Amino acid sequence: MKTLIQKITVVVLMAVMGLVSGICIAQNKITITQDGFKYVGEAVDSIPNGNGICYYANGNKFYEGGWKDGVPEGKGTVYYENGHKKYEGFIKGGQFNGYGVYYYSNSGPKEVKEYEGEFKNGNLDGVGTSYYPSGSIEYKGSWKKNEFDGFGILFYENGGKECEGEFKNGNLDGVGTVYYPNGNKECEGGWKNNLCFGVGTTYYENGSKEYEGTFVIITNKNGEKDSVLDGFATWYYENGRVKFRGYFKEGWIDGMGIMYKEDGSIDKEGEWKEEKFIRSVKVNFNK
Repeated sequence: MKTLIQKITVVVLMAVMGLVSGICIAQNKITITQDGFKYVGEAVDSIPNGNGICYYANGNKFYEGGWKDGVPEGKGTVYYENGHKKYEGFIKGGQFNGYGVYYYSNSGPKEVKEYEGEFKNGNLDGVGTSYYPSGSIEYKGSWKKNEFDGFGILFYENGGKECEGEFKNGNLDGVGTVYYPNGNKECEGGWKNNLCFGVGTTYYENGSKEYEGTFVIITNKNGEKDSVLDGFATWYYENGRVKFRGYFKEGWIDGMGIMYKEDGSIDKEGEWKEEKFIRSVKVNFNK
């Protein structure tokens, strides 16, 4: 899965403006300087309230928009020190809240969106879209605390779908589909923490089915979580013919089943134990 956009917060700018090094009032505007920053705009008792602009020490804008009691509030724009936009949208209590657009910092002569959508308390939260530095869509859907959460679609940088479905804490969790870069399905069905879980189907890259059955999650010999077949399933050759129909146990062919040759004729029919054929017996799955 793609890495998530880093946690986005806005610095509370000059939260207490009572202690300042310089104040100038002219034409219904106030100019306040403090620690290299400068504020020009509306104020009440020398505290920014209303519309105003805060500048970096180099003279570029830091923040422009609404203020309340010395803190950004309402609609506004935050800038990087190089002059490019960092964020534009709604702010409440000095944090991004509501609809907004966040931009990459090193986007060259023109700003490039990194995320566009809903924010909550400085986090990506709600419905939104993230973008690659190239400008193409990375993810479109629901978010919660900076992670994919709810229904969404993740894209390859070339625009093709990488996966779509239900997400939780940034992972596929629920019903979903993963795609190969060529656009064919790789796996569809149930998911848990980015692993196939429950009823599902996997596919070869050419689009034909590979496995069809029920998947469980186990811990493999390397101590890693893995998704494997468990229960009755069908295994296919890449040409679409059935390779095996029968029972699996934690990824092994285990139980009654029929193994077929690639031409469709029966190779072995009977009982297996951990992939080993142990006895020949007539199998009838139609009963």
